[in-house]
Parts: sequence; C-alpha cells; structure tokens
Amino acid sequence: MIGLTPRMENCLDAIRSLSEAGVSPTVAEIRDYLGASSKGGVHDALLRLKSRGIIDWKPRQARSIYVVEDKVAPRVLAKLSDDALRSTIAHAAGILAQRVSARATQGRLARVASKLPCGRRAS
Repeated sequence: MIGLTPRMENCLDAIRSLSEAGVSPTVAEIRDYLGASSKGGVHDALLRLKSRGIIDWKPRQARSIYVVEDKVAPRVLAKLSDDALRSTIAHAAGILAQRVSARATQGRLARVASKLPCGRRAS
C-alpha cells in the first residue's frame, strides 16, 4: 500500500498470510513470522496501521486483529499524487465491478432456482 513503512507492509503481509486459515494471528505469531526480536516493535507497527484505518482489533479480545477491507484512510488519499490517486480509484472501481457482477450472478441463480419444479434447487 502507498505510504506505509517497510515494517508496516511486512506486518500487513503477515496478518494476511497468518489469517488464511481463518484464525486471526496474535502479536507473538506476527513477531515470529517476521523474525523480529520483540513484540514491542511489532505492536508499534500495528498501532500505526490501526491509526490509518488499515487494520483493526477488538480491545481485550485475543485473536481479533483483522484487515479492514476496501477502506482507505482519507489522510492517505490526501497525500497521494494525482497518478497514484487515479491508480487507487481504478483499483477500487475494479473491485466494485467484481462485486456487482457476483451479486448479479447470485440474483440470476436465485431467479432460475425459483422456477425449478418443487423440491429441486440449483446448486
């Protein structure tokens, strides 16, 4: 992402990689993944990511770190060059087009399923 330090980028990558199994990582797991020597440095990077609106977690709840999807902090957008802003908008438009297409497909499947004889559903 634009405007992140290498440590913040690495922490974000670690969260995404470690969350693939469906369980949010702990700070210690992120530290181990990055090969860092202390949790303090990792925690500082996580706080900076949270302050930018890129990640979030529930206070006093274990394994609650998650990436806030499709959200860009306004402060980050304000600092982007025109070309970077255009690129970000184009990327967001692509994500939106995929979602709209997926929803339209689901709607079509639901309409077809409703026309099937009783007891049958589209799979």
